[in-house]
Amino acid sequence: MGRKRQVAFGVTALSAGLVGCGAGDSGTSAPPYQVRDSAGIEIVEVSRPEWPEGGGWRIAPDRLLEIGAAEGEEPYQLFRATNAVRLANGSIVVANRGTQELRWFGPDGRWIRSTGGEGEGPGEFDSLFSLRILGDTLVAHDFRVGRVTRYDTAGVLLETVQLDRAPGLPIEIWPTSAGFTGRVRERIGDIHQDATYARIRSVYLRYPRDGSAPDTIDVLPGEEMLVRGGPIPDGFVMSMASPLIGHGSMQAVVGDRLVAGITDRFEIRVYGPDGRLERLIRDPARDLPVTDGEWNAIVDQALAEAETPDARRSVLELAEQRPAPDTRPAYDAFIGDRLGYLWVAPYRPEPGKPVPWLVIDPDGGVLGTVDLPEGLRPTDIGEDWVVGVVVDELDIQRVRVYRLTRTP
Repeated sequence: MGRKRQVAFGVTALSAGLVGCGAGDSGTSAPPYQVRDSAGIEIVEVSRPEWPEGGGWRIAPDRLLEIGAAEGEEPYQLFRATNAVRLANGSIVVANRGTQELRWFGPDGRWIRSTGGEGEGPGEFDSLFSLRILGDTLVAHDFRVGRVTRYDTAGVLLETVQLDRAPGLPIEIWPTSAGFTGRVRERIGDIHQDATYARIRSVYLRYPRDGSAPDTIDVLPGEEMLVRGGPIPDGFVMSMASPLIGHGSMQAVVGDRLVAGITDRFEIRVYGPDGRLERLIRDPARDLPVTDGEWNAIVDQALAEAETPDARRSVLELAEQRPAPDTRPAYDAFIGDRLGYLWVAPYRPEPGKPVPWLVIDPDGGVLGTVDLPEGLRPTDIGEDWVVGVVVDELDIQRVRVYRLTRTP
């Protein structure tokens, strides 16, 4: 792999200045990245990927397992499947938000059991949002009630934890060895009838195991929105629209560390288990401008997809009130794998082709890209497999497992 596997996306003792070349140097004298210290924060400046051209990890094209069907037995018909994780014995657990259930499938893809269901009692869900795994424990997050439910790998309910709701409802929750890391969207300020630009800030929190009052890790600029609203006879109405090219924040937890960044530039922030900013990973070569051709193509595509005159007027209004930014988003999603690597999705990958996800190692070096099948949204990545959700042309959801080979 070019560098020893590590179990946490942590800071390694490295001297400031140049560091040694990785496995992909192929005789190149220039190092793949430089490391320096700034007020106790390690700054990694990336100059090139470590894998040689044509080298690196691979996803086998043939899937190991597929779960999901358009018809037949109800447990196989997935609806709003938000997450899927793989257990040590090869079983798959799917968070099926459409029925507020966790669905358990064996290593052969056969349905075993469903747990949960809609309700407010122990083990039930009002708005099942995510499912994650930590060691031998499954952790499900109920968004609207701000509750976390733990299960063992056999599906036995272990406990429910009510999160302190004073900072707001966490949009996302990740379990850690010390408790939970969460992201809350800051409330929007004044809203007017005319469309107003707003950037919703992302507040990152660190909760103890009992879900009590959290500490704030950081606050970063979040999603850009055009917001309008006004009074109606029975209350207040508000509408929100994303710009045609909008910036936001991305985040994941790798081991016990929060990894976050804003898409305005390629800078990734790594926070330690104590919430302190430990590292900045920068790759300025990936900060790409929005060209006139790209902007015009995006506007034309949005107009072509608008089905009514009102919808087309809305597209033109978006383009006028929030024109193209200086740079395109530097990335589109983060996910941490079980070995401590961060996977970064590209913004608007080329349609009809595999999607090149960037892999960053625990020391902050950019290894290179791994091509994932088009349409696959990875939800769990182990040492030699990738689990993800796909949606076909008929809007049928399926969970797929692919073989991952980690070779130089």
